[in-house]
Amino acid sequence: MLAAKLYQYEQSKRDAELSKIYGEKGQIGWGYRIRTYTLQPYRQVKDERTGYKDGNVDAVLDGELSDFIDAYLRKRAGQSK
Repeated sequence: MLAAKLYQYEQSKRDAELSKIYGEKGQIGWGYRIRTYTLQPYRQVKDERTGYKDGNVDAVLDGELSDFIDAYLRKRAGQSK
C-alpha cells in the first residue's frame, strides 16, 4: 500500500516536471506556422516566432537552419541581434 502511494507521488512529480518543460510548446495543428516560405515573386523564408528573414531559400530548404535556431535562442534568452 505504501509503495503504491510512493509510486503515485513520484509519478505526479514527474508529470508536473514534464508539463512545465513541454507546456511552452503550444498546440501544433492546422493554421500554426513556424516559418513562411515565399518563392515568388521574391525569394524569402521568414520565421514567424522571431521575425528573422533569410533570402537564401535553397539553403534553408536543404536544411541549413542554424541562423533560425540562433535567432530563436536569442529571442528566448531576451537578447536582440
